[in-house]
Amino acid sequence: MSDFPRIFAHRGASSLAPENTIAAFSKAMEVGARWFEFDVDIIGDGSLIVIHDDTLDRTTSGSGSYYQLGFSDIRRLDAGRWFSDTYRFERIPEAADALAFAHAQQMGVNLEIKPCAGVRACASASSSRWLSRCAGRRSPPASSSLPSITSCSPLSTRHAPPSRSAGSSSARPTSGVKARPR
Repeated sequence: MSDFPRIFAHRGASSLAPENTIAAFSKAMEVGARWFEFDVDIIGDGSLIVIHDDTLDRTTSGSGSYYQLGFSDIRRLDAGRWFSDTYRFERIPEAADALAFAHAQQMGVNLEIKPCAGVRACASASSSRWLSRCAGRRSPPASSSLPSITSCSPLSTRHAPPSRSAGSSSARPTSGVKARPR
């Protein structure tokens, strides 16, 4: 039996729940998607968060850039109320949370690593090194402004659940993980 066609829920089921949230990924699963795409960026304390835009304005109760913030600041934001009161208090997840959800639900993921404001800092951050190890690839050159896409099949995430600490040395690469420039 073929794995194709693969149907990806873009930023989760973003027409049914607030994009790039666990609620959107859960809704994608409910409607039958076996894969979801999400965006990852790095913030001031080195945490990897799931967000598409380079500002907080469109999809959260915050405003402006998030690059200087820490994850404790991000956790205070409401990432669901803009969509509907049903999703009030939905939070911006860490990338590890999105991967853990995919692992638990045996879903595949396609994550887009966003080019960030401090590309050189991002390329040398421990969390970026973790993603590179996971993908089995070197970090992109510091001069690169193109995002990369990493796809993880449900089978590859089943064998090695993501570490809660993205920079942890216990994070292991998984088989079946591919990275490619976009």
